Amino acid sequence: MSRTPEYTRVYNALKNLIADGTYKRGELLPNETQLEEMYGVSRTTVRKAVSMLVQDGLISVRQGIGTTVLSNKTKQNLNYFNSLTATLERRGYDVGVKDVYVTDIAADAFLAEQFDVELGTKLVCVYRTHIADGVPVAIARNYLFKEDVPGMAEKKDRILSLYRFLKEEYGITYNLAEDTISACNANYEEAMLLGVEPGEALLTVVRKCYTGDKVSQLALVKIIASRHEFVVVTKDGL
Repeated sequence: MSRTPEYTRVYNALKNLIADGTYKRGELLPNETQLEEMYGVSRTTVRKAVSMLVQDGLISVRQGIGTTVLSNKTKQNLNYFNSLTATLERRGYDVGVKDVYVTDIAADAFLAEQFDVELGTKLVCVYRTHIADGVPVAIARNYLFKEDVPGMAEKKDRILSLYRFLKEEYGITYNLAEDTISACNANYEEAMLLGVEPGEALLTVVRKCYTGDKVSQLALVKIIASRHEFVVVTKDGL
């Protein structure tokens, strides 16, 4: 059995302490000597773990000042077609899903408008809760055309990253995604699923995925706002 490197252990421990607010934005982390003593590791190991946190955008290291916490949120770059699962994996989280349901539905007025189809068009809804390091971070509903994903309900236990699953199982890929992001407060059901108090601030993402010029998937995702943020990079001339 492979053994987790010491620097990964220290990295994950510090990342979790930043995520849960033990070390808040603007505060200093313990210095190298203190971290060596806290985790019983070498200075080289501490520096490797700190370097990984710097790459994640969670901390900054400045000579004469120390190591400052910048953020406790997962950042998702909207300039690239990313899934939430892939973003969390790249940040080093142990990701998973729970409460996965796949059910057939008929398009209501909202879905018919989003897909530009007739009322009652046969769709499939995939419902699940995203988990990062054992903690719920988001709930998602994805809608697809039933004809595109035959037998999907029987394969639901294989769904982790939906986009990866669709590519591997059905050869489905997308050339464009259009995201609309807004704020809302968790209702009672959402709060219970996410393990937060009713009224907690959430980010709502409505994503249209296109195949050619046709909307072929609609995703409705609600993410705990205190644990996630989106990044958009623009260039001169746009």
